[in-house]
Order: sequence, then C-alpha cells, then structure tokens
Amino acid sequence: MCPASVLFKWKDEIEKWDAGKSSYILEHSSTPIPDVNYLIMSYSIMTRKVTELLELGWDCIIYDECHKLKSSSSQRSRAAKNLNSKYLLALSGTPVLNRPIEFFNVLNLINPGYFGSWWSYVHRYCGAKETYWGLDTKGASNLDELALRISPHMIRRLKRDVLKELPDLVRTKIPVIVNGMEINTAYRNLFVYLKSHGHSGDSAGDALVKLNVLRQAIGRAKIPLVVQLAQDLLDEDADKKIVIYAVYKATVTSIEQSLKQYGVTTITGDVPTAERQTRQMAFQNRHMPRVMIISSAGGEGIDLYRADTIIFAEREWGPAPEEQAEARCHRIGQKDSVEAMYLVAKSTVDEDIDNLIESKRAILGQLLVQSDIKLSIIDNIFENIMRRKRG
Repeated sequence: MCPASVLFKWKDEIEKWDAGKSSYILEHSSTPIPDVNYLIMSYSIMTRKVTELLELGWDCIIYDECHKLKSSSSQRSRAAKNLNSKYLLALSGTPVLNRPIEFFNVLNLINPGYFGSWWSYVHRYCGAKETYWGLDTKGASNLDELALRISPHMIRRLKRDVLKELPDLVRTKIPVIVNGMEINTAYRNLFVYLKSHGHSGDSAGDALVKLNVLRQAIGRAKIPLVVQLAQDLLDEDADKKIVIYAVYKATVTSIEQSLKQYGVTTITGDVPTAERQTRQMAFQNRHMPRVMIISSAGGEGIDLYRADTIIFAEREWGPAPEEQAEARCHRIGQKDSVEAMYLVAKSTVDEDIDNLIESKRAILGQLLVQSDIKLSIIDNIFENIMRRKRG
C-alpha cells in the first residue's frame, strides 16, 4: 500500500530486484484481485477493496509512507487495522510529522496493545490535559521513555549509514532583498488584523491564514531572483540540470514561463501519476528538459539525480517536505555533491520561517518529532513583524 504517486516506482524496483516474481498495480477498485506475488495499490484502492483483501492470505503487508495512517478515524486507517498478515512493515522517512499523537496509530498497527490504550498513551506521551474545548493531545511528554520503548520496533537508517559513497548534501542560505507594493499591502493588512484581533487564543487559525498570504506574496517577489539564479547556473554549464521547488501553483507557472527557453517540465498535484513517471524519465534520460519544477507532490517517489542543484523558491512550514524534495536529487545514482539553495528574504517573515524550520530540525534527534506550528511560535513571528513595522 502506498501513495498513488509511487505506484510505478514500486513496480520498477520489484522488477529490478526480484525479476522472477510477478507484480501488478491495481489501479481501479472494479478490477478483480489477480494471483500475483506482489500486489501494489494506493491507500484509496485499499480502502475500497478491504473486504476482498481480507479473504486472501498475505505473507507480508507493507505500508509505504505510513504517516498517511496517522489518523485513527480515517477510512484508510480503519481498513489497515482490519487487514492481517504474517509480517508487517511500516515505512517512512518522516513517521512523525508534528506530534507524538500522530505516532500512536502506526505503533498500534505494528504491535497492538504494546503501547497501551489510546487514553493511556496520550496521557503518558502527549501531555494530555483537559481544556474548555475538551482533551488537548497536541503536546509531548516523557519522550526519552517513548523513544526507548519504540527502539525494538524501529530500524532507523540515515543516508550516511547505508550509502557510504553518496556525495555530500550542502545547504546554502542565500539572503536576498525583496520589496514591492504587494508585500507592503500584505504586511499592512496583517498588521491591522493583529492590532484589531490580537494574536492569541482562537484567532491563531485565522492569523496563520494571514501569514500564508504574506508568505505567498514574498514567494512571488522572489521569482525574478530565482529565475536569475537558475539562468546563471544553466548558462555556466550547457549540460547542467536543476530542480526548483515551489509551494504555490502560480509561482510554478511563472517560473516555468520565464525559463522555457531551457526546456522546463513540472511535477505538481494536478499532474496524473503515469504522466509524472513520463516526465521524470524525460528529465533523467534526455538533454532536454533541463529544468524540473516540483511542488510537494514531487517530493515522493521520483528520482531526479541528473540534477545536482535544487533551488527553493518558497518555504514550507517544516523541514520534512523540504528534506523529501532534497532527497529527489540526493539519492542512489547521484555522482556529484548536491547543493540545496534556499533564498531567504531579509527583514521579512521569510527569516522567521527559516528559523522555525531549523528549530524543528533540531528536535528530530529526540524522537523524530517536528514540533507543530505552535501558538507561541506564531506569537514570536508576529512580534517580529510588529517590531519591523514600528521600525
């Protein structure tokens, strides 16, 4: 079971490493389940076919990107809980995206009952507390103990442990100066909002929406700088290929138009799975296109090691999706060191987002936990915004 974006990647790897066995991608819920050694399907197909899957005996079930099963109330998680096999593997480079509560469902799939009931788990490891709105399970507590209990059930392998000959990955922060009426207007609107609504309590969700508007405006302002950097790199070496990461579709489209003379292809959420594979192969095996632009949809299951440079035009709220994107270039097959270039707009919320990401990255060592965009962090960002406004 895996995200739809990596179905063909699984089939390719099976054919590469176990060529004598049969494999089949089940793409439609109306298709009967064939008699094959390897059956590959998306989580959505699994949810629809769970009754039929229950009737068959499985030696092993693999849940790829198992963090997709973090919610115990989702249909896919309930379906996964009903399936059984002799062996079960839950795979993920980022098994916990935000909070320990997101780990419970996967841990309970691997070893039901070992970590106690949901109630005991959240009180022991999620700092659960009663609030006016009900039980708050967004915290973290006793993480050293939880890490110790998890260790017999988890194998963690870093690239440096298993890919001894893989070249280095270097992250480069490039400070840039941006301005413009759109940014000034976005800042002004956010400042007015904060003055009238405050920046705590129930307004946090609305305030985060305002922050995203500002983040998008800054991203658009950085487009000419991203394009200029890409042109310099591509003109310097006629054989060079680069990957560009962007969050918003409008940013992808604008960069694509600006670099079209170099040959550009994209992998975003609106590109069908089979077409993503075609575009990836073209980028990997032909001289043109020389530029691949991806969003988070291109952060999983594709190889882009023909490029040794990835430019981040826009930032995410945490390190996980950015590291996934870096890994498209920094993987088996890469012969050169990879440079991940982050454009950070000086004296803007871009700097705060960069600091937030680095603080989350620092927490990973404790339990692979990346702390959520907590209200206190939002407060700090808002205080910086208001201080810059006063200055």
